[in-house]
Amino acid sequence: MSCDKKKGQDNTNNNESQKIVGYVYTSTNGEGGNQIIKLARYSDGTLGQEKVYETGGKGGSDSSAPVNGDYDSQGAIQIIDNHLLAANTGDNTVTVFDLDKKTGELKKNIVVSSHGERPVSISYTKSNQEPNIYWVAVANQWGIPTALYDGNKYVELPSKDFFKQDLKKEDPSDKNRNISLYKFNAKTGELIFTKLLDTYKRYWGGPVQVIFNHAGDQLALTTWGIPHFLTENPDPKFVKPSQVIIYDFKEGEPSNKRVFEEEGLIGAVGFNWSKKDNLLYVTYFNPIKEKDNQGLVVLEVTSDKINKISSHETGASADVDEACWTAISPDYKRFYAVSFGTNVITPYDLDETGKIVKTLSYTGVNNKGHDPDLKDMYISSDSKYAYCLGSFQTFTIKYFSITDNGLKYSGEYNVETTKAYQGKTGKFNFQGFVGYDL
Repeated sequence: MSCDKKKGQDNTNNNESQKIVGYVYTSTNGEGGNQIIKLARYSDGTLGQEKVYETGGKGGSDSSAPVNGDYDSQGAIQIIDNHLLAANTGDNTVTVFDLDKKTGELKKNIVVSSHGERPVSISYTKSNQEPNIYWVAVANQWGIPTALYDGNKYVELPSKDFFKQDLKKEDPSDKNRNISLYKFNAKTGELIFTKLLDTYKRYWGGPVQVIFNHAGDQLALTTWGIPHFLTENPDPKFVKPSQVIIYDFKEGEPSNKRVFEEEGLIGAVGFNWSKKDNLLYVTYFNPIKEKDNQGLVVLEVTSDKINKISSHETGASADVDEACWTAISPDYKRFYAVSFGTNVITPYDLDETGKIVKTLSYTGVNNKGHDPDLKDMYISSDSKYAYCLGSFQTFTIKYFSITDNGLKYSGEYNVETTKAYQGKTGKFNFQGFVGYDL
């Protein structure tokens, strides 16, 4: 289902003459059944040969809801050996596909319960004791309590009564905001639920992203907090801080829980570990006015606490840009923050220790008035090309060349499966973005 056109047009280039160097995958996460979109990645940085696979689960979009049903997550798809795992946010399941890495083809294996509500992020690490076994963590977000303007109408979600409660008290919904833990057999594709690793109270919001570190001995996650957005002045009456939480992890057992939170830093979404597993780069999309230059925060991880060591502006100065999604280059020399509200990407140069040494110029895209839109990123293994999902309105994948000075926007791929719905905000909400090289 590819639609290849002449150079300079939407699907860039007659890619049949180009060499396929790998494949990338995202999910439609639409209002009906969830689908995985497979695209070949070519040597010139473009994409083509689209193919779609049903997950057997449902997407989490709802264009009739306030703000067209938008919500945040990162890491909803993962590739583990010869399998692809995808979260089905709409019916609280996870699908496992068998993956043929020679052709990129997928074959549905099993669909299992996420053991919570709204699964949004998946991470994994290899077992040190059992061959072919991985530990898999799934973040279940539940819902997103928030205050916002839906057009000119002020809305408190899920209700005004919700905000009158003591949100730090235990509640029956706590069990649905959780990290569920599985054993995954990479030989058979079997995904077996083990237990709930932890649950989370309403005050700090539900999980947004979960990631094991490179060594597999720590597990980190972000929570959304309670934001007040679509305003330049979030009201302290409503907002609650996000948390960044880290556990030590050993063969299925979490311990030594450490938490970072700071009043006024709300809406933590994407993050990445540094190469040495000692730093976290975390984006906040809804800081209070006094902290609107802290869209990106760098945290130092120690054995007993998490320390904030620096903060950085994202997008244009004093702009409400909504920094949400993140990516780090495979060589760990550059970090990227994606701003959903303004459709820009801000690159940062990193030194050998992982610290940010320079903020580079942000790069925008030609979105023809369809804002906000940009979400997950994917960086090619040679750090030559970057891709970003036009998830929410354009249903495209943006192309960028990576330069010494940052990013150079070079075009987009129009996803054929969703092309007829372009501009129909929230009909789909592309979720997750992974790939591999041949």
